[in-house]
Amino acid sequence: MAPAWGWLLQLWALLLALAEPLTIPKELLQPPEMMEQPAEKVVVFPSDDIVLRCEATGNPPLMFRWIKDGHFFDPRREAGVTVVEGSGTLYINNSNTGQHQGTYRCYASNGLGTAMGPEIHVITESTPQWPKEKVTPFEVEEGESVVLPCDPPISAVPPKIYWLNSRIVHIMQDERVSMGQDGYLYFANVLATDSRPDYICHAHYLGPRTIIQKEPLELRVKPTNSVKFRQPRLMVPRGEMSSYVALRGGQPGSGIPTPSVEWTRLNGHLPMERVTFENSQKTLRIREVVEEDEGEYQCTARNTQGIARHSYTVAVEAAPYWAQQPQSRVYGPGESVRLDCSVYGKPTPMVSWWINGVPWRELVPEPGRMLRSGALILSEVQANDSLVAQCEAVNSHGRLLANAYVYVIQLPVKILTADGQHYAVVENQTVFLHCRTFGAPVFTPQMEPALLDERAMVHTNGTLELSHAQRRDAGPYMCRAQNEQNNATIGAQLQVKGATRIERGPQSAVVKKSSNVTFECLARFDETIQERRVEWWRDGHPLWESDDSDKYFIDPTALSIANVDYADQGVYSCRARTALDEAQASAELKVVGRPGPVSDVRLSEQEDRRVKLTWTPGDDHNSPIEKFVVEVEDQIREPGVWHEISTVPGLQPSAHLRLPPYGEFRFRVRATNYYGRSEPSPISAPVHTSQAAPERNPKGVSGEGNETNNMVITWQPLARSDWNAPELSYRVQWRLKDRGGRWSEETVTSPPFLVTDTPTFVSYEIKVQAVNPAGKGPDPATVVGYSGEDVPEGYPENVGVEILNSTSVLVSWTPPSKDKLRGHLRGFRVIGGAAVGRGAGSTRVSPAPKLQPHPLDPVPSPRSCPPGTPALDPRKSLPHTLNANPTLQDPSHAPQDTPAPLPQNLQNHSCFHCGNLTPAHPCILPSRDPCFPLLSPPGSPTTCALQNPEVPQLLSPLRGWGIMPPTNSAPPVKDKEDTQVDSEARPMKDETFGEYSDNEEKPFSSSQPSLNGEVKALGSDDSLADYGGSVDVQFNEDGSFIGQYSGHKGKEAAGNDSSGATSPVTATAALE
Repeated sequence: MAPAWGWLLQLWALLLALAEPLTIPKELLQPPEMMEQPAEKVVVFPSDDIVLRCEATGNPPLMFRWIKDGHFFDPRREAGVTVVEGSGTLYINNSNTGQHQGTYRCYASNGLGTAMGPEIHVITESTPQWPKEKVTPFEVEEGESVVLPCDPPISAVPPKIYWLNSRIVHIMQDERVSMGQDGYLYFANVLATDSRPDYICHAHYLGPRTIIQKEPLELRVKPTNSVKFRQPRLMVPRGEMSSYVALRGGQPGSGIPTPSVEWTRLNGHLPMERVTFENSQKTLRIREVVEEDEGEYQCTARNTQGIARHSYTVAVEAAPYWAQQPQSRVYGPGESVRLDCSVYGKPTPMVSWWINGVPWRELVPEPGRMLRSGALILSEVQANDSLVAQCEAVNSHGRLLANAYVYVIQLPVKILTADGQHYAVVENQTVFLHCRTFGAPVFTPQMEPALLDERAMVHTNGTLELSHAQRRDAGPYMCRAQNEQNNATIGAQLQVKGATRIERGPQSAVVKKSSNVTFECLARFDETIQERRVEWWRDGHPLWESDDSDKYFIDPTALSIANVDYADQGVYSCRARTALDEAQASAELKVVGRPGPVSDVRLSEQEDRRVKLTWTPGDDHNSPIEKFVVEVEDQIREPGVWHEISTVPGLQPSAHLRLPPYGEFRFRVRATNYYGRSEPSPISAPVHTSQAAPERNPKGVSGEGNETNNMVITWQPLARSDWNAPELSYRVQWRLKDRGGRWSEETVTSPPFLVTDTPTFVSYEIKVQAVNPAGKGPDPATVVGYSGEDVPEGYPENVGVEILNSTSVLVSWTPPSKDKLRGHLRGFRVIGGAAVGRGAGSTRVSPAPKLQPHPLDPVPSPRSCPPGTPALDPRKSLPHTLNANPTLQDPSHAPQDTPAPLPQNLQNHSCFHCGNLTPAHPCILPSRDPCFPLLSPPGSPTTCALQNPEVPQLLSPLRGWGIMPPTNSAPPVKDKEDTQVDSEARPMKDETFGEYSDNEEKPFSSSQPSLNGEVKALGSDDSLADYGGSVDVQFNEDGSFIGQYSGHKGKEAAGNDSSGATSPVTATAALE
């Protein structure tokens, strides 16, 4: 489409400067034009001067005049009024301020018209003073709501209100105490600490620079022991609904606990980008209100007792504002003029036209001048039709005034843009070729080929806009302007380059804190463009490498970021730039990690031992907060130690906490997400809880004597956290069991407690109760204890031995009565040894080998046990080693080893097997059964089976048997010096011990091995000689076994055939 010589743009003289203000050369005449828009309302006080501004420009010089309240105002005739030279501004000194209240308007005129200023309302006021008033104290009960009024003197400029005390310290305001938009001080509920005589309302008047104060108000709060919880109610406004033209209202609420306030919009969403909450959420403020903000808003006050709501129907109204403002222009003779004046506002503004400061209704009608659809139409204006028109819009919220001149003049055309300009553009971009002109009149341009392309458009200021430029559009262009008087032409050159583009840009990344990340950027440029570069930006700010930091490393194709932190996240952009264009590719960097610390930890709703903790979550660092962990420090019990007390979901920034008595607690909160737990929040203010009686009693109460005539009561002391007071003691009670009667008691500070002068081994009922200054703990449980033990007073009676067969005997006895035991029965000791016959009816006890623990294996027994009978292993369950040589002499020489308690897994069994017994390997079985057999087939190790085992017993294959007195934890009873032996012994059965004979095969020879495989001499250290000689043994008719104890007589022969110390130990018995 382009001719070889380029493009031609022909324009007639243009003066349609809509895109930028028109500047008329100074040498030309100029209509008056107002330069400053003064304030519509001026409030002055006796100490103030009045300044009424009126500044305008024009040529020829302007004449200024003022109208006051609709009448001409001559400053030269008013005392104290002066006019600033070269302008219409008035200065009125303060000596006459009170005489100049009224409505003023300024006019500026020359031969081309009259410009008019807006109305200025001057309001004069005296210095505000608070009237004298009688103040009555406000008396309320603790927990009630109260309102302290302010009511400052009324002024055209409302004052700022502050509440202070007599020491000029601000009254602390929070959710419970706050100031409303009316200046009143609202208490949702009063505390005893609110009582004071100096609540003072201060009013600060900005105009007179004066602060005045109300008489101090006294608030008296009557304490009460029963503060009643109350549902919330709205103190201002009252009722359920109200209507507002502007949403700028407070919402003080009352109730206990202190209500929390929430705001919602019922017909849509709150415009959060323009919303702020003030005064502890009691005030909702919307900035830059628009018509779309109309609707219904609701405030909700809630506490644990209920909810109160109030709805606002908000109608958005506005002072007049421009939809289309009339513009000043220069016209040539014969042109028609249309001045549009379109305004918005609510209520709908009333629009009026003025010409040269005269209202339209007062003008003499002229042909060619009319109003149509709110626009002023002037047809075929001539050189003497120059004027200044005014459009004024008024509603109940304000005024709007615009001056627009119509300057009719005939001027030769002139192109203001320089000739020979060079323009360059890249493909598919838009280029502007300028051709600014000045002249009059204006003619319709003749379209040349450049204007026939749909991509070309000529602006009113003569600029050619060419969109989507292509390579073929390059070349010369020409602009021509002309009118009746002359014409002018300029040329321009256009170059079209290749566009810059990014072939591979950065990719968004999510990285963990402290890691590294790299963004790539590969750009392509037009090779003919020399000035080119690649830049990196973050969130609209350029990035540079720094010599003193290795945070960023930039090379031609990449950006590397080291050790990323949360501050590094954002949008990173790679910009490839030339002088003509730029290309950009962006990527977002997100840094993930542990949440940021929680802030603004606050306490509210404190009641009894409950408190509500609220906080503001920190940054989640791009990983949702899963939970909040509340930690507590008790500064009394464990200062400096923090414990977790509560966990709440991540969407719940609050927790209701129950606290123990007598504590000074501080709280902090941690947030937790996928990457871990945040640092702790700042510590909250402390919370104090009062003392209370203990909630539990000590455990582990027991009573045992350590002497025969006392009882020691012990228990586990309560942990300090269970004291519920600074001090704790224990109330110890005791009395004889099963006898009722009065309890004896003592109060002590710690265990143990000793009860003296008690009978020996009697049972007591015992109670231990925790007590502190606030009261007693719960009723304690009763436990049974015992006073001290003493040695048993009784012996087993009716001791007998029955020979069952050649390898078995049955030993039996009758236990002593319980009152003879004088302690807890631990069991009976059965002492046996080999017997050597010395004659008819008697037996001699031979020394026995030193006994060793015997391995216990389960073997069959003639007395079969129930299924599941366990086998005993003394190496595991009964690990004690018995003393050697069980004897029938002094019981104090009996083996003193007390077997360990039976293992838990065996305590419930009633039958045990013990096999493979030998004299050197006895076993100890738990039994309280007074009767047991020793069983073994001839020629094999002895085997035993025991029924109903409960306490340890000694079992041995030795052939002599004796029953020790019952044992308890007290020292053993001292045996009698002599024991009577029945003169007649019952004959043994055939299958008992045989006659002793050196030639006879010994039935127990297999049961006589000594230690180390050797036979011990009778005179060795382990012999019976050390125990005071021999023992004669007889059997009564009932088969009982009687041992005759004798004193130590030195070593004797062991019978006619005894050889003394060198005789081996034998296990034989003589039959009578």
